[in-house]
Amino acid sequence: MRTLTTLCAAVVMATVTMGMTGCTDAPDGGTPPSAAAARPTPSATPGLPEHLAILHRPFTATDALPDTEAAASTLDEVVLNSQRRAGAWHGTTYWVAAASNGGACLIAENPDPASPDNWATCGGTDVPAAEVLVTMEGDDGHRVSLVSDGYTDRGPTALHEVVPNVWGN
Repeated sequence: MRTLTTLCAAVVMATVTMGMTGCTDAPDGGTPPSAAAARPTPSATPGLPEHLAILHRPFTATDALPDTEAAASTLDEVVLNSQRRAGAWHGTTYWVAAASNGGACLIAENPDPASPDNWATCGGTDVPAAEVLVTMEGDDGHRVSLVSDGYTDRGPTALHEVVPNVWGN
C-alpha cells in the first residue's frame, strides 16, 4: 500500500490509498505498452501536455514501461506510448506520461518488489508551466513530485530536481 497525495494544477487535493494488485496484461488483451511501437500513436501526439518537453522527444527503447503492477495500474489513464523515461534516483526509475484527461502521470518503479517506491499516479486536466502537477508521499515521508517545465522551489523544505521533471526531497 502506498499513500498518494495528488496535487492538481487547480489546487484540488485528494488522498487515496492504492494497492498494487493489478495485472500486467494490456487492457484490450493485446500488446502491453512496454512492448508497443517505438513512437506515440499519431492520435496521441496532439494530446501531449505542452509544458512537459520530455514528452515531445522521440521514443527510445528505454522509454518502454516495465511489466510491473505499478506500470499496469496506470494503463487506463495513460495515452498509449506517450511515456518517457525521466531517469533513476536512489534505485527508483521514473517515467512521465500524458494522461488521457489532458493531465500527466508519474510512474515509479524500484526493482525490489517490496519497495515502497513502486507506484503510479495521474493528475490534473491541464498542464500549466512551472507548477507541481502530482506529488507522491509515502508512509516513510519520502516525497516526489512531477513538475512542469520551468518549476523552481526555495526554502528549508524545498524540493530539488532529481531527474527531468521529477523533483524530490
